[in-house]
Amino acid sequence: MERELVFPSDQSVRPGPPKPSSILRPGMRSLAPGEERYRVPGGGAIAVPIHAGDRLRLVDVEGMQACELVAADVAGAIDPAILGARGDSDASGLKQILSGTSESARSVRAGLERRGIDFARARAVTLFGGESRPGQSAEFAVTRDGLLIVAAPGAAMEAGAQNTATHIRLHVFRSRLRPASETHLPEPLADPLQDIRVNHS
Repeated sequence: MERELVFPSDQSVRPGPPKPSSILRPGMRSLAPGEERYRVPGGGAIAVPIHAGDRLRLVDVEGMQACELVAADVAGAIDPAILGARGDSDASGLKQILSGTSESARSVRAGLERRGIDFARARAVTLFGGESRPGQSAEFAVTRDGLLIVAAPGAAMEAGAQNTATHIRLHVFRSRLRPASETHLPEPLADPLQDIRVNHS
């Protein structure tokens, strides 16, 4: 005995293939004006220029990841007071990263050499690690112009261990909005042979 399929009268069936999804709000900014977002890779480091009045927010995305901050002024002198904090470690994690051959280590090391920054007696501000929770954050206010180095130290994961290094997210809230015509170039991976700036458009 065959059964007849009966559809509700209020259900409309559109013939043909489904329509592709469309962008509802094209060009919507994902970050607020003046906000910059950086990803510090696990076991790596980044260097970001900072200016007086900027605000910093660091987020331990997955939790239990140690983080080291080192700030240097425009003269190349390392001073944690630029962040309104006191150095509580000798930046051993960052020094270990910079002695490696990773892409982030080469880039940060080249930037430090160009600025004449000496890490022999560097003092770092340590964050997170231990029992820090996923999404835990810390904020700082920048008092002077300089360079910020952020490291997420960690050794290579051992077989059978749960000691993998995870990334740290850095948000920089600029006190001065950069005009659209002014572009920010990242640190080069090596000493440049030529420095040629081509204007946009």
